Amino acid sequence: MYIPKYFELKDEGKIIEFMKQNAFGILLSVDRDEVMNSQIPFLISREGDDVFVEGHLAKENDHSRKIDGKKVSALFLGPHHYISPRWYTIEKSVPTWDYSIVKATGIARILNNEETLKQLRGLSMNFDPQWDAMRKDREEYYQNMVKEIVSFKFKVDVLEGKMKMSQNRPKEDIKGIISNLEETGSTQAIETSKMVKEFNKNRL
Repeated sequence: MYIPKYFELKDEGKIIEFMKQNAFGILLSVDRDEVMNSQIPFLISREGDDVFVEGHLAKENDHSRKIDGKKVSALFLGPHHYISPRWYTIEKSVPTWDYSIVKATGIARILNNEETLKQLRGLSMNFDPQWDAMRKDREEYYQNMVKEIVSFKFKVDVLEGKMKMSQNRPKEDIKGIISNLEETGSTQAIETSKMVKEFNKNRL
């Protein structure tokens, strides 16, 4: 992933928190000449010094049969928005896009039934603890549904974070970007403005 130094996020703790906050991502892998992708929720965890990513695919999804023992990447996409050159103090500027992304890469391993059940409970506890408390996972229909998915996990060998939030622009441009994003008012614009503030706070 191309990451100029001024956009690179090196703090592993912040990267992991970003992954957790943007846990619905994209699983990527290559099979011969095909780039395969699936959009799924991920679980992120630490075991000692290692970071792990896990998720599951429908058994009917051909992708589920092409990842065991193979290199995969998980992409976590955060706030993003168009940035107009009209918002800059420097007239000779061009349109761009501010965005945030983390890429985690490792070798996937298919999980057994017990590990799969543990993963699914982890997803429920993370995203819907009230439903998890009902313990529907003990019921027969749930157990039957588990047979229709393929779960995987990988240790992260390469973890990359890119927060392109106008860090390369003059201070007055950054102020104009924040002001105009806030005025735009959409959810993406507001969330992007918050990140522009966060990653330029030492300059404002």
